[in-house]
Amino acid sequence: MIPLASWRDVEKLEGRAEVSEVIDAARRYPNSLVYLAGYVTDADTRQHHADATNLGDELAIQTARHLAARGIDANRISGRGMGVNKTIGRAIVVSLDVTPRAVVSDLNPRQLAERTAAEQVPERQPAENRTFKQVAGLPAYKVGPGDVLKVSYRMAGNAEFAAPVSPLGTISFDLIEEAPVAGLTTTEIESLLKSMLKRYFRQPRIAVGVVTYASKSVTLITPTGTRLVPLAGRTTVFDLIVNLNLPTGAAAPGVADLKAIRVTRGTQDYEVNIFEIVQNHDWKQNLVLDEGYMVYMPTFTEIGDYVTILGAVGKPGIYPMSVGLTVSQALFMAGGATKTAYLPHSRIIRGDPQHPTIIPTDVDLVIEQGLVSAEKKLSAGDIIYVPSTRIANWNDFIADLRPTLQLVTEPFRFYYFFRVFNQ
Repeated sequence: MIPLASWRDVEKLEGRAEVSEVIDAARRYPNSLVYLAGYVTDADTRQHHADATNLGDELAIQTARHLAARGIDANRISGRGMGVNKTIGRAIVVSLDVTPRAVVSDLNPRQLAERTAAEQVPERQPAENRTFKQVAGLPAYKVGPGDVLKVSYRMAGNAEFAAPVSPLGTISFDLIEEAPVAGLTTTEIESLLKSMLKRYFRQPRIAVGVVTYASKSVTLITPTGTRLVPLAGRTTVFDLIVNLNLPTGAAAPGVADLKAIRVTRGTQDYEVNIFEIVQNHDWKQNLVLDEGYMVYMPTFTEIGDYVTILGAVGKPGIYPMSVGLTVSQALFMAGGATKTAYLPHSRIIRGDPQHPTIIPTDVDLVIEQGLVSAEKKLSAGDIIYVPSTRIANWNDFIADLRPTLQLVTEPFRFYYFFRVFNQ
């Protein structure tokens, strides 16, 4: 219990030993709740011309704001006014419940994998940033100027208002004037508005939602143009691609290259290989975006270098070349080897089709035996051929295959040369 000699003492909580002890305990027990109770007297109600319970609420709110300013998460603070009590007089009770809060565990497998990855790469996947914060173990959007809220509350009847957030970070509607909401989640805003409306209504019921996200965005840069993409909470590069429904199929004009995405924030530059995330479930590759980030997403048409995959694969054809592309990755792009494929005799055909260099891929060692060290990197213009049977003489086979190679590759190379020449 922290006794207050006068109402103004609520503004002088800084340095009081009782408050410091509560703050220290709150930091030692990060999953605890802090409870506040404000007591008022008859003299207080007469002086402020206010209901005793509402006045007690105001006393608790002011103390809660002081605790929040000292670094205690507002979501952990709960309080209520206790009304008139002549014996206790003016006082504020601050206590700490050290019972651990329930941990949210109903996450899908992807979310669980991302949470584990975030513990390993906190720089790429922070628990909070300027766009969201953690509430009860889940990310919640931070409201900001430019957003539009929908506020619904129920007293004698139902009322619903659109509340744009002003440049100063406030909202006004009906009986509410300039409520400071910038940086708060919708749950925190509900609590704030309830405390403000209790001056007029005893039990207001409030629901707050975001109908327009506009305060935070990232810049998406592609060869076809640049645009701002609003953030609506915790958003990763993977989420961005899924939410925007960007084309990500085989090589074609305008299709995004998932292996060469770059994200810039300040002086830092990150590479994100969505291909690795999907193929190897490597969620550490993912990157959480924040306000002001720039996302550069090249497309196949601007890369210019390609590899050709033929034979017993799901989708034979011409595919984009990127730095570090390996044989197994290329086969994955082409739909994987078919059931009839004979991987030990697959080859890389490199150089002039008239006099090529024939290189074993060793992809069977990678795929069937997990021997990563056998992985081979491709070069621009390489051709991968996966046969269905053993090849006794590769020179004779290439001679028979040469017309097919020219038919498949020449028109495409002519198209690329023509495009570059005319840029």
